[in-house]
Amino acid sequence: MARLQTRKRKRADEPLPEDVSSEKARLNFPPDFYDTLSKLWLTDRALREHDQRTDARLFPKSGSPQSSIVSFNQATARGDLKLARFARTGGPDLSDLRGCQPLSDEMASRSSSISSKRTQSTRPTTVSSTSRRSSAYDANFEQHLIDHDIYPPFYCLPNGQRTPKPTNIEEIRQALKTPRASLSPSVVPESAFEDFQIKNTTKSEGTIMRVVVPILAGDVDIPNEGHLPFLNLASITGNTTANPIPDFFDGAQPGKVEKVVREELGTIIIPTKHANAPVAPNFFLEAKGPGGTGDVAQRQAVLNGAHGARIMHALQNYLVPEPGFDGNAYAFTSTLVDGTLKLYAHHILAPNPLQERPQYYTTQIKAYATTGDDEVWREGSAAFRNIRILAQKYRDKFIEAANAKARSQVIGTTDAGFIEVIPSQRDYSSSPADFFECRLFADPDESGSQTEETETQETNLGLGILKHSFEDDPDGNDDAGDSQSFATSFASNIPLPSVQTPPSRPAKFTRSPPSPSASRQYKRRGRE
Repeated sequence: MARLQTRKRKRADEPLPEDVSSEKARLNFPPDFYDTLSKLWLTDRALREHDQRTDARLFPKSGSPQSSIVSFNQATARGDLKLARFARTGGPDLSDLRGCQPLSDEMASRSSSISSKRTQSTRPTTVSSTSRRSSAYDANFEQHLIDHDIYPPFYCLPNGQRTPKPTNIEEIRQALKTPRASLSPSVVPESAFEDFQIKNTTKSEGTIMRVVVPILAGDVDIPNEGHLPFLNLASITGNTTANPIPDFFDGAQPGKVEKVVREELGTIIIPTKHANAPVAPNFFLEAKGPGGTGDVAQRQAVLNGAHGARIMHALQNYLVPEPGFDGNAYAFTSTLVDGTLKLYAHHILAPNPLQERPQYYTTQIKAYATTGDDEVWREGSAAFRNIRILAQKYRDKFIEAANAKARSQVIGTTDAGFIEVIPSQRDYSSSPADFFECRLFADPDESGSQTEETETQETNLGLGILKHSFEDDPDGNDDAGDSQSFATSFASNIPLPSVQTPPSRPAKFTRSPPSPSASRQYKRRGRE
């Protein structure tokens, strides 16, 4: 027979289990978050932190019940004589209670009610299990970002000035106006806009992402993901705020970034621990239903954009001794709240002389009431697609530049200030133990001149760089010309290595040298 489970009703004043307490702790920021705020706002989370600190001071955590019983018995055994002596003398003095009227039933019930309310007010604040994730992005969250030099749009600095705009803001705005043939009235009828209006009335954020956002995105083929916590990124706010969880973000395929770049910039450009998730994201979207708030979406966008700006800056300055700050925006975010689409640009500037942190700025580029009329809906959809393509252009440009630097790590600067090329000389068709220097076994009639070897090395070096630079541009832009000129100048500025005279043939070998035909084959393979 199955054993019946005891369904004992828990008392309200019983301590919460450990797992519940830890769950409550995860629903709020750590104490350091509030201790470091320059201005504290009375939000729900701030009041919850105040209650928690008050309870910890008034009701210190006791030990286990078993240890409490043992300590009580020990105290009773030690105080037996004192307790008996106290009882013989009459016990406590109750003279102050003489003449007091007994409490009536009405007064007793009122006193009990007051005591009950006081007890409830001192109990730990209960947290609903249906708390929204967006509740973390309150006014104190925004203040914490500002204290870490991450500024929202339209912010007024302490000196009275507005936050600076990115240097390339006009270039960005012109890119948003690029016409999209897929959105012309001849292709998309007006009924599509009416369908968009109806779908935008949903109350669910998940439905917005599943039904409405694909209409705005169209058929732009860019790697994207969403609802993945950015747990792999180094915190930009001192590990005191929530990790970004964008509803939607664009990035590059992990294999597009060289392995050495991924390893060296892992906690900056790789946001998640998922193997196939896009890396180096620089476009983000936060969507809210009609019940959502624009303030929350904007704060989420500010944090996402700051990470995107840092990612682009890290790729742009990869292997650069002194990082530069050009003032351009290469990261973008968007918010979709109750049909209103807002686009933001994020750029990073050098730290202040008194601080070590760089400064992150958010600039609103454009806003569209996509449910207003057919014309604005088409403009907003085109701008949304164009800004994603622009973000991809910047992202691919910096990734290719970082990859080129990683591939050229074999080029190092010697102490004399010259460039030295260190070619690889291993025959990958054999094991490492069977390695031979091919020039040691070259036949006398096959020994070329130094001029021929120099020309061959120059040709191989130039072709290797140009092959990397002439990869197809997925956006159809004219970046290939810039890459070609950069690669040509880069190759022409690299001094060729000095060709040393090969050492004389050793007298004895531990194994027989390869045959002349094998030497010729290896030599030809090395020149290919």
